[in-house]
Amino acid sequence: ENKAARVFSDGRQVFMAGEELMKYLENIPAANIEKVEISSHPGAKYDSGIGAVILITTTNMKYQGVKGTINLSNGYGASPRYNTGITLDAKKGKFISQLGYNYGRSKTQGITEIHTAVNPRNLPWAVSQNNINESQSHRAYGSFGVDFNKNNLLTLYAEYAPNTSTNVVMGNNGALTPQRQSQQDSVWQSLNNIRRTSSTFASQAIYESKWDSTRQSVKFTLAYSKNKGTNRVDNEVAYFDPGGVLKEKLPFYRALLPNQTDFVTVSGQYVRALWGGEWISGLRYYHTGLSNENVAYTYLNRERTIGETLSNGIAFEYNEFNYGAFTSWEAQVKSWYFQLGLRVEQNEVFSQTTSVPKGKLYNKLSPFPTLFVQKKINAKNVIAFNYSKQISRPDYSLLNPFSRFTDNTVANFVGNSQIRPARTHNLNLSWTHQNRLVFSAGAVIL
Repeated sequence: ENKAARVFSDGRQVFMAGEELMKYLENIPAANIEKVEISSHPGAKYDSGIGAVILITTTNMKYQGVKGTINLSNGYGASPRYNTGITLDAKKGKFISQLGYNYGRSKTQGITEIHTAVNPRNLPWAVSQNNINESQSHRAYGSFGVDFNKNNLLTLYAEYAPNTSTNVVMGNNGALTPQRQSQQDSVWQSLNNIRRTSSTFASQAIYESKWDSTRQSVKFTLAYSKNKGTNRVDNEVAYFDPGGVLKEKLPFYRALLPNQTDFVTVSGQYVRALWGGEWISGLRYYHTGLSNENVAYTYLNRERTIGETLSNGIAFEYNEFNYGAFTSWEAQVKSWYFQLGLRVEQNEVFSQTTSVPKGKLYNKLSPFPTLFVQKKINAKNVIAFNYSKQISRPDYSLLNPFSRFTDNTVANFVGNSQIRPARTHNLNLSWTHQNRLVFSAGAVIL
């Protein structure tokens, strides 16, 4: 259904995406996974910005002692790719612990072709880009649990993950020809060298208690994570002069984009059996804070050691506070399956830049209902209807108003710090035949 999925491992959200997330998943040994659940209708118990989830449950030690797992993998495309990891699990009496370390390294290459026709009288704008991306990641983690009496469990978790990557993007807009010279068309070559570093610390404490023969339970979660990093972009451009000589454009350009993200969440939920199904209700608070000071410099030499001049700078801060309450009920009733839920959230967003003083950009109390109904017509055919209202938050890169180069070698990108979250309505109707053939139709109202 074209939804971006959030990944949860043992109830803990994994704050990764893209290549970083792929490496994380590759380094979980298959022997350590008990089950994986995928849902495009996660319900009201999840944050209103989550449209789909992947839930990974790892195995618990079922016996006393120590278990060790080593994972080694290697792939080879244009360049080799390495992933390795080691995990130690231990159980003694009521205590369960785990320690682990993962390492990944990869190098990928790609080609991007960009074609734009501005208007019929101009030459088409055609850019060819070659990308070489090298990355290196580390992750050290540990957890400690106390199973007091099988129905009361306390789990503490922490991890530290430093990562580095280098992306070299070489671009050009074609060869110099006599026709282009006669039309005074600009012919150029460019180079972007982007170095990214980041370090993430994440921690979580969960306490869960069950009673009434496990028909009722409460669960409390406290989580905190911090990510600090920086992007350094070096950009160079060279033009062909009328005589066909390639000349470097002066001065040379460098941008530094440090950033820091803090995330805090506190939640509690109550679960009990009700009307042949399960009723879940709870409260959740979280705060996300982004801050950085971006600067750009020009230099008189390629090594960036002579003639440093500040050409652009801006400070940017973005904070979101979310207060939420939810209730949901789900049950299987003969050939029907129902999932009904309602989430109410108070969202407050603050934005501040060098030129714009701190202000409350967004302040809204909104209901987010969810509905999923599935009917098993017979052994071969199943129909389902899903409705959810969600909030769509703008990506950080879209908000940052600093003028900067990105993976595009020739275009400056400028974000807008005043973009507000959007509310969306999602509807989907599907029919599944023998678990092989699926027809679905839907709509998203923004």
